[in-house]
Amino acid sequence: MISELIARAYRLGCALLSPPRCFYCYVGIPVEKVFCAACQASIQPVVSLQLSVTKKRSITVHSVGVYQEPLRSLIMAKHWSDPCAAKALGRLIAKQSKELNVTFDCVVPVPLHWTRYASRGFNQARTIADVVAKEHGVPVMDIIKRKRMTEYQAKLAGSARVENVADCFELADERFVGMLRSCNVLLVDDLVTTGATVISVAKVFKTLGVASITCLSVARAV
Repeated sequence: MISELIARAYRLGCALLSPPRCFYCYVGIPVEKVFCAACQASIQPVVSLQLSVTKKRSITVHSVGVYQEPLRSLIMAKHWSDPCAAKALGRLIAKQSKELNVTFDCVVPVPLHWTRYASRGFNQARTIADVVAKEHGVPVMDIIKRKRMTEYQAKLAGSARVENVADCFELADERFVGMLRSCNVLLVDDLVTTGATVISVAKVFKTLGVASITCLSVARAV
């Protein structure tokens, strides 16, 4: 009880000293919001995407909106190591997951290669996963890792994107085998383009006996 009161007092103090502002146009907003009403209304919805992982398994990709402003600026903040923006992205996905009534037992972030982690100081997908997991009271599981460095997907086109991420993910530790059996997994990332990365990650799960895999991203390129 005391720790909760201290946390509330801290949040109130922060709000008084630095009032929350829209992450895009910077006008004042309520503390629980990410964008002002006008910027929120400008987000273009995008239909869910069904991707085939194997002949017997597919994964549904839900996204908050189309990869354009105001989402684009918030996503691109990762390049100047802005964890506050990443946490805001997590709040957007957490809200989306509740609206869609997505059921999951754990959250798995799309992993970042260690060289990019060293450059940015954090993995945006992992920060997003932390926020979503906390909202739903489930664990974050870093069970996937990148085996090799890849080019930025946004710089590539067509089949080159598939080749770029093909077989570049693997189980982080063999001890995870069997741990997720019959679990519903939520895979999270900030941006989905062709879906090649999502498919490549999802293929690692095919031997783990999971019940289902759903992907939530902030934006999707269309």
